[in-house]
Amino acid sequence: MVNSKKFYERVSGKIHLEHGGSVNIVFLGDSVTHGCFASGYGIVGHDRFASYTMKFHKMISVLFPNTVFNIINSGIGGGTATTGLERLDRDVISYHPDLVVVSFGLNDHGDLAGNLASLGKIFDKLNELEIPCVYLSENMMNTEVAEDIEKTCPQFVEYAKQTPILQNGGTMDNLFESYMALAKSKGVTVCDVYGKWKKLQECGANITMLLANRINHPIREMHDFTAFSLINTLFFE
Repeated sequence: MVNSKKFYERVSGKIHLEHGGSVNIVFLGDSVTHGCFASGYGIVGHDRFASYTMKFHKMISVLFPNTVFNIINSGIGGGTATTGLERLDRDVISYHPDLVVVSFGLNDHGDLAGNLASLGKIFDKLNELEIPCVYLSENMMNTEVAEDIEKTCPQFVEYAKQTPILQNGGTMDNLFESYMALAKSKGVTVCDVYGKWKKLQECGANITMLLANRINHPIREMHDFTAFSLINTLFFE
C-alpha cells in the first residue's frame, strides 16, 4: 500500500474515508495521464474523461461514497520527469495534495540519466513535505509496426518504426526498472503497470493492438486496467 502509514495518517487526521470529507489527489505525468488516444488525420484525439485518472475517480468514489475526491490531472503530452520537476510547485504542490501519483517514462529514454535525477528530486521534494506518493510505471510501447498505422497515426509512421527498437531492445525495460528501483530507494510505493503489460505479452496478448495510436497511447479499456491496478496498490498490495 502507498506509504500506507503516512497516507492514512494524513487523510484520517482530517476525515475518515467512511465518514466523509475531501481528499486531494494529483496526477503528474505525460500524454497518457493527460488523456491522449489516437492521433489520426492530423488531429490529436484527447478524451480526458476516458483517462485512467477519471476511471480511478469513479472507482474510488464507489468504494467511499461519502468522501469527495478532488482529482487534479497535471498530465501534459510530451512530458518527462525533468519537465515534471520544473512544474512541480505550480501543478502539484499548490493544490495541497493528500496523495500524488507520478507517472513518467515513455518520453524519458532520450536522457535517462537526467530524467532519473529529476525523478529523484520530485520524490525528495514530496518526501520533504511528507506528501504520500506513488510511482506508477507506464504501459509498453508497440512491439511491431501495425498494419493499420497509416490510418491510425499517419504523421508518425516513421516514429512507429523506431519505437519497437526501444521496446524490444531492452531500453524501456531498463528505464522502468531504474525508475522503480529509484522510487523504492526513496520509500515511494510503486504501482507496476509496466510489469503487468510485460506479463500480458508473455501470455500472448498483442501489445501493439492495445495501443490506440499503435505506438504508446493505451486504448480506453487499458486505462481501466491502470485504474484498477492503482486501486489494488493503494488498498491491497
